[in-house]
Amino acid sequence: MMRVALGVGFRANVSAAQLDAAIRAALALYPDAEPAVVATLADKARARPLRTLCARRGWPLVAFDAA
Repeated sequence: MMRVALGVGFRANVSAAQLDAAIRAALALYPDAEPAVVATLADKARARPLRTLCARRGWPLVAFDAA
């Protein structure tokens, strides 16, 4: 298994199911990859769909301030 940091960006009003589908599609290109952490901008980290997905999958969520 290859542990990766997964950077996530998305538009407002996205659902957890849409995020999950997009992440699954990206990870399908790397079958040995398993997210060790999900990183996003601080304002995105407050979005319930992303928090829900990360909690469901057991992925730590890390937020960064925009540069």
